Formats: sequence, C-alpha cells, structure tokens
Amino acid sequence: MALVSGWFVLEESHSAELRKKKEPDEEIILADDTKQVTLDDSLKEPPPTRWTRIFKERDIWLASAIYGLLAFSSLGWEEVFSVWIITSIRLGGLAFTSEQVAIIFLIGGFVYVFAQTICPAVIDRIGPLLTYKLSAGYFMVFTIIFPFLHLFVSYGKTALMVACCILFAFRCVFDIFAFTALFLLVNHSVAPDLIGTANGIAQTSASLSRTLGPLLGGIMLSWGLSNDLGFPFDQYFVFFVFGFGLLVSVIIACILPPTIDTRKKSINIP
Repeated sequence: MALVSGWFVLEESHSAELRKKKEPDEEIILADDTKQVTLDDSLKEPPPTRWTRIFKERDIWLASAIYGLLAFSSLGWEEVFSVWIITSIRLGGLAFTSEQVAIIFLIGGFVYVFAQTICPAVIDRIGPLLTYKLSAGYFMVFTIIFPFLHLFVSYGKTALMVACCILFAFRCVFDIFAFTALFLLVNHSVAPDLIGTANGIAQTSASLSRTLGPLLGGIMLSWGLSNDLGFPFDQYFVFFVFGFGLLVSVIIACILPPTIDTRKKSINIP
C-alpha cells in the first residue's frame, strides 16, 4: 500500500510530462521591450530555523554562561561547606557536630521561604538585571567569608554558631534573589517562541555545572586541607574559587543590555 500510494500520490514519482503540467507557468510581462519574469516561490530564501535564530541570539548564550557559573558556585559551595564546618579546628575547620550543621541548614530553609516572598517585589522595583548584579555580588562576599570564622574559634562554639547562622541566612537570601532574577533574564533573552529552547540550553549548562561543582570542590578542599602551602592555598582556596566564579558571572551580566529587563516581542516569520 505504501509503494502504490507513493507511486500515484507523491510528485517525485510522476513522469516529467505530468510534473511539468502541474508546475505554474511563469508570468511574463512585456513592457518597453523588457521581459519581467516572476520567480517561483521555491526560489525564495527559506525562513530561518529555530536553531539558526538561537545561535544568533547573543543574550541567551551569555545568560546560559551566567547560569552555569552560578550553579557551579552555589551547589559546589554547599557541598564543601557541610564538610568543612565539621572538620577539626587543627585542620582549619570549626569542628561542629552534625546536630549543629542540621540547625544551620534548618534556619536556612526558613530563610529561603521568606526570601521567596519578598523577591518578586524587589525585582519589580529595580529589574532582574540589577537584582542579579547586586545579589550575586553580595552572594560572592558571603561565599568567601565563612572560612575566616576559623580565626574566631577562641570566642567559643556558641558565638561561632550564632555567627554561622547569621551569615548563612544572608547567603540564602542572596541565593534566592540571584537565581530568581536569572530565570527572568533567560526568559527575556529570546523571543517568546524560543523560550523553551532557551531554557533547555540554560538548564544544560546548569546541569553540567552542578555535576562539576561538588566534584571539583571536594578535590580542592581535600587538597587545601592536606598541603602545607599556607594562605590562600589552604582551606580558603576552594571558597575563593567559588567566589571567583560568582565574580565572573557578575562581569558577564554587565555585558547584557538593559533591554533584557523586559520580554522581547514576537517575530512573525512567514
């Protein structure tokens, strides 16, 4: 049945005479001894494909790079922090117990919920681009500041616990602000009909970074705790690397145009 249908229906299988009859005659207009020929529609340039348009959109590639750096630094830091904070004081950690670590993350969970309630109002007021720049900048500060708590171990575990909870709470706020603003930047980087493809590219970048962050973070922390190189290549090194990743993301965000604060208009393609 497929063979018979293809033979009688598909034009590719018809004879040359039959195909010629189906082809529209070219319109010829004579004026002042000049011949004008209307070209067949098949000779016109085809509309750009989805991927052709995506490759020409610089903003989505910049936003995806930012997303990858943010995911790399955020998730990598969280994995390293939970190991570093229970490391012995002799090796540069805080020697916290698992119960103390659980309390810190529990407080962080409540702060995440609170930050999500105020984040939309902040973004509506100053825009997603500025929100990301500011939140990622402060996020960087609270990412690299934690290992310096080791210098205050003489104040006792209670003081360190309070300091950790406060710093971790601020970090959670800027974490939520940065990711939420970045989601909007990704959606605003392309026309509405390309948002699905754009999010696929951004999520791919983030997924690869979420894999590399904990892996490289664990390697760097282990190396920093075991070498004898001293500052900044000891326990501080891995935190500085993640902080540098956030700094690079802010620099890339400065390249994005201010128009990315609003959604792009649809493009009608014939």
